[in-house]
Amino acid sequence: MKRLWLWFFYITATCGLCLIDPALFVHFATAAEREQIRVVGSSAVYPFAATIAERFSFQDGSRTPIIESIGTGGGFKVFCSGIGPEHPDIVTASRKITANEVAQCVNRSVKSVYEIVLGFDGVVFALSNKIENFSVTREQLFFALAEMVPIGGKLIKNPYIYWSDIDQKLPRIRIRILGPTPSSGTRDAIVDLVMKPACKEVCKITSLKINCQQIRQDGAYVDVGVNENMIIQKVDLIPGAVGIVSYSFLDQNLDRIHPLMIEGTAPTQETIQDQSYILSRPLYIYAKPDHENFMSELHEFLIEFTLPSVSGSSGYLGRRGLIPLNPQQHDEQHQRVVNKSQVLDLTNFAESSEND
Repeated sequence: MKRLWLWFFYITATCGLCLIDPALFVHFATAAEREQIRVVGSSAVYPFAATIAERFSFQDGSRTPIIESIGTGGGFKVFCSGIGPEHPDIVTASRKITANEVAQCVNRSVKSVYEIVLGFDGVVFALSNKIENFSVTREQLFFALAEMVPIGGKLIKNPYIYWSDIDQKLPRIRIRILGPTPSSGTRDAIVDLVMKPACKEVCKITSLKINCQQIRQDGAYVDVGVNENMIIQKVDLIPGAVGIVSYSFLDQNLDRIHPLMIEGTAPTQETIQDQSYILSRPLYIYAKPDHENFMSELHEFLIEFTLPSVSGSSGYLGRRGLIPLNPQQHDEQHQRVVNKSQVLDLTNFAESSEND
């Protein structure tokens, strides 16, 4: 940076009447200063991306990539803001990119991306180990979370205070669910995998129209951000509280928390990989091919994500809680990334979405 300022003063001194656009200089400085790959996005993917970044820099001798945990929705918002050194190279996500996010990307010249499935994770409703475990159905979770519920043929504000109010077989524990904010991919997963399917079944039975995405705001559900450590601290402090976390976080904290059974199934590597656990989900990596023009290590870094020794069935990310793709899927994806054939044309995606 010091050299850049010396260059600036030299030019102004030797060309006193020249007009230099300050914005041009700032852009030049920004591009020259950016020596690290920048990654934004999902808190669920953060521990995996951070581990890969540390090992990559150690092996490669380059500066460690910057990894920022700002949530999936927030990550896409920043990622899709444009092309250039001032914008992130990669976004990590706990869900697939949406049509609205594709449109935002295309409008800001992000017209193609690498799309990589890192592996699988599960959304976990976790209890403190001080509390005895119990099992819930997807419909019971809906009644615990929904803003409006059908009772007596009418929609009313959710009246359920205790789990036993929903079903007498459930424990008389106050409903306190601590989870992510609306910008989080985990929150999206709750809506897509719990709220919408259960709500559709309820609507069929009652013939009522319900906003299936609206989560209650009476204090039974509390937004606590994307910091899973904070969620578990609160689960420890609030008797009977349920915290929503990723399976990888559960796997690293079994001395403190255990998962609720959902539809009689516990989240395990096997049930998440075969998707018999209904809250299993893939984890994604999106990157900008255009950024390889000024970030030469970007493609090599993406290959690192797909190496068998990293995210494969015997890879070191498995020890951090990542559920790998099956060997054939993993090998096929690795080859596509190496050959740069894993590129998604967002302009075609946007056009097809408009025509649907």
